[in-house]
Amino acid sequence: SLAVTQRGFGKSEGKADYVGPATIAALTTGFRKFQQEPYVDSNKMGVFGYSRGAMAASLLAVELKEIKAAVFGAGIYDFQKAYDEIRMEGIRENMKAETGMTDKAIKERSSILRMEQLRAPVLILHGEKDQNVPVSQALTLRDRLTELKKDFEIKLFPEAEHGIPMNDLASIVLDFFNRRLKDVKSDSPKC
Repeated sequence: SLAVTQRGFGKSEGKADYVGPATIAALTTGFRKFQQEPYVDSNKMGVFGYSRGAMAASLLAVELKEIKAAVFGAGIYDFQKAYDEIRMEGIRENMKAETGMTDKAIKERSSILRMEQLRAPVLILHGEKDQNVPVSQALTLRDRLTELKKDFEIKLFPEAEHGIPMNDLASIVLDFFNRRLKDVKSDSPKC
């Protein structure tokens, strides 16, 4: 696995752009580099992201045909809808400051508008009590994928806020990738 820190976070260089074109370009570069490593089966690559990372993973999944499975946890898929529904001012301020909330910026960050390009099965995870990113984002994505007849699973956590308990998260994500990338049968019921 490879973990990439988004622009403006941790020790990464560059200005944060709320998962905009510069962030997606950097993540794509990381994906392409990892794809070339001799120990990587480039025919069985998946992507997982949580929060802003889920938003990024959803944008990568509609752009990169090499992605064979994707997990999105607590992400934003419809940027304008999220901005309208989020009640935490700090998050709304970051969204506006990092993007300008222009029509172009909103479109670039809304994977929901390009889900017809999705080729990989998806697992959507979200806490139903999430105040950072409303659960409506997961439900909107579910409805769009259903409409498009895409292959997906969804697991909502009734008592979880923005963070899903790590033990639950790890086992569910690993089970999904094992089933979808390695064709390993699971004893667990699908989400």
